[in-house]
Amino acid sequence: MLATLIADDLTGACDAGALFSGAGPVGIATDGLAFDPNRDVVAADTETRALDAGQAAKEVWDMARHLAPRFALGPAVKKLDSTLRGQVAAELDAMLLATGLRAALVCPAFPGQGRTVVDGILRVDGILAHESPIGQDPFYPGPTSSVIDIAKDGTERTVAHLRLSDVRWDHEALCRACWEKYGHCGHSELANLPPGTYTIEAWHEKLGPMTQSVTIGAKESKDITFSFKPAVATATN
Repeated sequence: MLATLIADDLTGACDAGALFSGAGPVGIATDGLAFDPNRDVVAADTETRALDAGQAAKEVWDMARHLAPRFALGPAVKKLDSTLRGQVAAELDAMLLATGLRAALVCPAFPGQGRTVVDGILRVDGILAHESPIGQDPFYPGPTSSVIDIAKDGTERTVAHLRLSDVRWDHEALCRACWEKYGHCGHSELANLPPGTYTIEAWHEKLGPMTQSVTIGAKESKDITFSFKPAVATATN
């Protein structure tokens, strides 16, 4: 399996990389230009946990751009601290922008070390993370244990809670759960367009394309909505 990971520290790069490689070797990179392209698994360390949001985002962006050819061939994984220390939202945003991916599935749980997420709330040894000793860490994000609040801090992306039962189905079922329950996975924004008339196309992997025309003026914004509905089968005698 070819997989590429970006972690915010060295231990995270090593332990996450090992889960993907099994008994095989893991290529550990601290420079996006100096990794072994023959490795099935490459884990890159950006050492960004202690940086501010802007610096962390730039480092992740640069690393992801260097590794872009690998992301086209296999999973793109952003290794986060299991207690969400560091610049979680900024790094996720940079990773998505650099790879061109539209969404990320985020879960920081590590039950083997007492770090669990239930109903979107992070706990450490059964204690709310921000009230545990981890909450005193200078890199912990603040007085909250809500994964949603932490993941959306500083980003305009939509962040929503999915149940574990939704995640455990196949890819198609997961996408359907995102759309039917939250309507968030289908949101996109085109910013800074010059005035004019545009044809916008939305595409569904099973239901095909839909198009709409929209005209915008200077400094104007408009919302358009696409509603995909499966054809209803009819029985005839």
